[in-house]
Amino acid sequence: MTDKDDRAIKRGETEAVWQQMPGAQPLYDRYGYWPTLHDAIIREMIVSFSGRELVLVLDYNNMTLGDDPAESLRTRIHMRWAGISESRLRIEDHDLYGVAFRRMKDLIETRFTDYAWGTDGFIRSSSIEVIEIVLDPNENSEPPAHSTNRAIRLKME
Repeated sequence: MTDKDDRAIKRGETEAVWQQMPGAQPLYDRYGYWPTLHDAIIREMIVSFSGRELVLVLDYNNMTLGDDPAESLRTRIHMRWAGISESRLRIEDHDLYGVAFRRMKDLIETRFTDYAWGTDGFIRSSSIEVIEIVLDPNENSEPPAHSTNRAIRLKME
C-alpha cells in the first residue's frame, strides 16, 4: 500500500466517523466538506476525570494561504469525548495541525496529528459529539494572533 492509499483510507475512516457523529452535520453544511481541523485553535479544555469526559472548544477557520479574508468561514466548535478509556495528549501550544478518526471495535480513536509546536496525541472514547457550533464568533473574543499569553483555559471537574 502506498502512502497515498493509506491517506485515502484514513480520510475515508475520518469522514465515516464525522457522518455518524451527533451534532456534526451543520459543519458539513457550512463548509461543504468534513473539517480537517487543520490550524484550529484550542480555546478551552474541560476535563472530567470522574465522568471520563473531555470537552474541547475549538476555533476553526477554513482559510488557506492566499485566500481573501473576506471569504473566511469562522466557526467555534464544542466537541465532547465521553467514555474515555485512554488518552495521551502533548500540549505544547493551542494549535492543532489536524485530526483523524477511526473506529476500533467499540471505541473511536481520535488522533491529533503530530505537531512540534502545538497539540498532538490521541483519545480513545466510546463516543464523540458536537455539542455546540457558533458561526462567526465575536472577533473581540479571539486571542491575539501572536500573543505571548497563548494559554488554553483548563477546567477540571
